[in-house]
Amino acid sequence: MLNEVIYLITEVEKTHDEDGFKQEPEQIKTRCFASLKNTSYREYYQALREDEIVTDIFTVDERDYNLSMIKDEKGKKIKPSLVEYDGTLYRIVRRYRRSATSGNRTIELTCKEVE
Repeated sequence: MLNEVIYLITEVEKTHDEDGFKQEPEQIKTRCFASLKNTSYREYYQALREDEIVTDIFTVDERDYNLSMIKDEKGKKIKPSLVEYDGTLYRIVRRYRRSATSGNRTIELTCKEVE
């Protein structure tokens, strides 16, 4: 059940400013509902073998996920790379598309906490 409010954050790279300095990427937030679960031991240790420490998995509706994607000036889709939940920022490590029994598709976002 999607009962938690999260923000999917898409980072849009900015070019250099008028003085030639590189600008910080612009962050565009999209509010959506998600379900939250902790990673299993298997997922945790598998990620740890690859020098990643994953902590949480957020499941969102595929339509919400698609709404959070941004097109750049060349028409390329930029996917969200961060999740904000309960004041904590997470980096998306893995995306996985699932088909639900009701016919709705969901996206599982395996995340690690940003330090």
